Amino acid sequence: MLVDAVAGVRMVRRLRDDNLHRAAENVLSKITLALPPEMQKALAQPRIWISDGDARRPNGIDLREVRNAIRSARKLLITYLDERTRRSRRTIRPIAMV
Repeated sequence: MLVDAVAGVRMVRRLRDDNLHRAAENVLSKITLALPPEMQKALAQPRIWISDGDARRPNGIDLREVRNAIRSARKLLITYLDERTRRSRRTIRPIAMV
């Protein structure tokens, strides 16, 4: 279970959401402080490696709003530039952040 928590915190880094990342790191530090020293060492040297990924950080969107839309099964209206740099608007129903 502890391994799962640590892996989850490391996976959050891939989402490029600074607020969520800070919250996850805060949880991890609290877990670490509650552990005996020998387990803290094990936490510092994880058995599972998770890359930070290479996705770019999104511009012009508050990822908290996307997370809230996912939780409440709510649609979002987005505006973006297509491959020809034309402005486009879409209504989307986000289902996950990856």
